[in-house]
Amino acid sequence: MRKPTLLIFTNALILVVIFLLLAQSLFAVQRLAQAREVSGQVTVLRAENTDFEPLTKDATLGLGDTVRTGANGRIEMAFADRTRWKIGPNSQVGLLKASANAQNRSQMSRLRLENGELWLRNPEVRNVQREFEIETPTALARTQGSVLRVEAGAAKTTVEVFKGMAQLKTADRVAVVTAGEIATASAENIEVQKSPLARLSNPQYIAAEFLRPALEVQLAVNPGAEKPFVVVRGQSEAGGKVEINGKSVPVLNNGLFLRRFDLKAGENRFQIEATDAHGAQNSTCRAVRFDAQTKKATETACS
Repeated sequence: MRKPTLLIFTNALILVVIFLLLAQSLFAVQRLAQAREVSGQVTVLRAENTDFEPLTKDATLGLGDTVRTGANGRIEMAFADRTRWKIGPNSQVGLLKASANAQNRSQMSRLRLENGELWLRNPEVRNVQREFEIETPTALARTQGSVLRVEAGAAKTTVEVFKGMAQLKTADRVAVVTAGEIATASAENIEVQKSPLARLSNPQYIAAEFLRPALEVQLAVNPGAEKPFVVVRGQSEAGGKVEINGKSVPVLNNGLFLRRFDLKAGENRFQIEATDAHGAQNSTCRAVRFDAQTKKATETACS
């Protein structure tokens, strides 16, 4: 009697394990990155290929793909929630991991910076664990919500934090780097010191807009409706806040937002402001001029 019972128990256990694995696969998804801005010489080596090919704007980057920039090459990549990273000239970066699990509300991403410079903007999202790692030949930088720069060379790795904090780890040392600090890791040591603030004003060092949250806005106007209206829609960053004309607008976990407004005769002005978890702000203005008699609306510059 023991053998049939043991067999039933074993089969049941196998079914439970299979169910758990299937359930996990339903909740966990792989994320793709999209090329937002591309300039100069930028190529990509796809995981299934053996040769680099040109990488153009709006192209996607998947697991195992590697991006390489030339002496004048620059590129900005982004996930759907507007987690962004910029790759500087003479750099090589591979996408090793990019997954999101809806069940335990976690995200895990890892890049391999073989050489060169990379700027990361990993927005902090409430109640979501968003771990991002940048691996180099000599160290590992880890963050859960910050803005930072990583530089990789043959013998050392440099991490500079602008917002939030990061952990820099080598084979036998670990250091915490906070906002306004720069750390250099070599085989012998990890040195942390204050970052020279003058670098922030150098546009060749880091783009000023990268320190602010992303903000993209479009208007969808329906002047011919029984009650004419306009929908202000756009995308900022997951975890951020958006206000339109001083009133808060809900932001989804992918950064999307929208709000409908009735059109009044004359100018309809919309001031949109986005604020990230660190208090950094970005803003833009949109306006629509509505002719109530002709039922026509025209998007104009804000006065």
